[in-house]
Formats: sequence, C-alpha cells, structure tokens
Amino acid sequence: MMNAFDVGTEQPAADFFPSVGFAPRDQHDRDSLDYAKKGRNERNPAIAKIGLEKGTPGYALRDVALNVGSNAHRADNEVRFPWDGPAVTSPEKRGVSRWTGTPEEATNMVRAAAHFFGSPKIGVIQIDSDIKKLFFPSGTKFTDGDVAYIDKDAPPSNFAKGRNTYSPVKVLPNKAKYIIVFAVQQPVEMTKRGNTQQQLGASIRYANAPLIGARIQAFLKTLGYQALTDMGSGSGQGSWGWSNVAFGSLCGNGELSRIGMLMSHEWGPAGIYGQGIVTDLELAPTNPIDAGMFRFCKVCKTCGTTCNEINGWSPINMDDEPTWDPSGPWNRVGKKAYPMDWTRCMFCPYCQGT
Repeated sequence: MMNAFDVGTEQPAADFFPSVGFAPRDQHDRDSLDYAKKGRNERNPAIAKIGLEKGTPGYALRDVALNVGSNAHRADNEVRFPWDGPAVTSPEKRGVSRWTGTPEEATNMVRAAAHFFGSPKIGVIQIDSDIKKLFFPSGTKFTDGDVAYIDKDAPPSNFAKGRNTYSPVKVLPNKAKYIIVFAVQQPVEMTKRGNTQQQLGASIRYANAPLIGARIQAFLKTLGYQALTDMGSGSGQGSWGWSNVAFGSLCGNGELSRIGMLMSHEWGPAGIYGQGIVTDLELAPTNPIDAGMFRFCKVCKTCGTTCNEINGWSPINMDDEPTWDPSGPWNRVGKKAYPMDWTRCMFCPYCQGT
C-alpha cells in the first residue's frame, strides 16, 4: 500500500483508489480535472455519492468529516460574535489604569498578540476621509461621540425580504482612528483540492477569521480600548460592509491580484485573507508594498487559463492591461483593476490554488 503522503509516486490509472489518506497530488490532479469537467464541483450528487460509497480519496467519509469539522461554529452558521467584542473585565474594574505606550510599541504588541491568536501578520491603517469611503455607507456612520453604538432604525421600506437579513447601522466614533488589518492564512495545499471534500482551504479561513478577530477584540478591550468589527457573517462583509481587499492592500499585507482578491508575496492569492478591527488605541500605520505581483498579473494569467480549462469558461478578465471600468454592479468603482464577472464564478479554489 502506498504512503498517503508520497505525493511524487506515480499511481496506475483507475476509477477509484482506496481511501488511505489525503489523495496524492498526481492522482488528485487527474481525477479532479476529470470530475470537474463532468460535474463542475463536489455538489454534483452523483459524483459525491459514488465517491462516498467507494471510499474515493477526496470523497470518502473521513474527507466529509474533515470538511464538516472545519466549518463547525462558523460565524454565519451557528455563532454570532458581538460587533464590539466579547464581554471582558475593564481595567477600571481591575483597579488599574488602561495600558499606554507609544504607537510603535502598541503596533508591535498587537502584532505579537495577533500572531499568538492565529494570524501570521497584521497591518495598520489610519482612518481619514478617503478611508471612510471604503466603508459601505448603507451600514456605517461616523460620529464625534466617544463610544460606538447601533442605530436602532427600522428596515427601510424597500428592504428585500427572503434570504436577506437586516442589521441596523453601526455608528463608529471618529476617535477610533485606526484599523488593525489581520491576515488569516489559508491552507494552500487544501485549496488545490477543488471538486472534492478536501477543498477546505477556501472555507476554513472564513471559520477562523471571526475566532481570531474575537480574541484580538478581547485583548484590546481588556487593555481599555474599543475594538469594533463586523465579522458576524463569517464572510467578512457583515452588515456595515467594507472592502477587505482594499484594506489589505493599503496596509501592506498584500497586493490586488487579477482575480480581485488579496495576494501575498508569501502565499499567493490562496494563502491570505484580510479582516479589520477599528480601535481607538493609537497605533503606528504600516505602508503599502510593491512586490511586483500586480504587474506580474499582466503576463501570468494562469488563474484564468486554469479556470477556463476546468469550466469551459471563466469570469476572470484576461486583458493585458487593467481598466477603471467595472464589468457590472458587483465591482466597486474607482479602482484600476481586472474586473471579475462574479455572476459566472463557479468556485474560488479554481483560481486561488494556482
């Protein structure tokens, strides 16, 4: 029997292999592309049922269990995190003053804490009039008051019922001038396992992000500072909504990519996802980077080529040069990019895994 982690060993072609562990890469690449062209993704009931019954690597019961476990307590499924963070004991109740230090000390402290809580790196943005434009105005207001609060206005008369849920507007104090943008690393190898139950990389980051964020919030609140976020949806857009890719780019965690997602120089588009926490702790802002990744997107195009090979089409813009023109209302205006046609996107890992 082969070693489950001997990814370089050539295996004879067969319809199904014994479930001895994670599917070897060479086997997975053959099966995955074939399955993708037949059924597009693992939600095809015929493919999933046959794979489960035969114990096919990627579809076997323990693959299903790993998938289910990775999404346990995902914020948009079972747990809703308070937007102003978990309840903690304040410094005042502990009989001490809140923590103080220089902006540089504060940033280094938060970086170390975030790393301990599960984030590989953070960046910091100072909120000004331009940064405020990156918050969705339908979900966010700013006030000169000292404390954040929720506007209790009723849903607007034209609010769409059904799958949508309404959340009142969050009001942020102008004194909370900093955004901590923390990265959530996505398992690259598991992102490459598209079309199977092993494609966990694209989903587990959404389950991990609110947990990491809640820990950072509790840390900041215990120090005596406000810590506001909107990751209750699990997807990061929440009800106030903001452009997490823009924040990740502006703080230096990565660069914009052809697929419209944040790309890091360490892990590529599959390896990083950014979320933010607004705080009144004075921090030292970090700078954007220029690692040449966005320029490389002009000539690479592997993401779009791979997506097209699997699906027979691709929503990824394959033009040589970026444009200011959006492809539809799903794109944000005011940025020079490669606009994605998100209405035709089949599955994130197709391009992320490249």
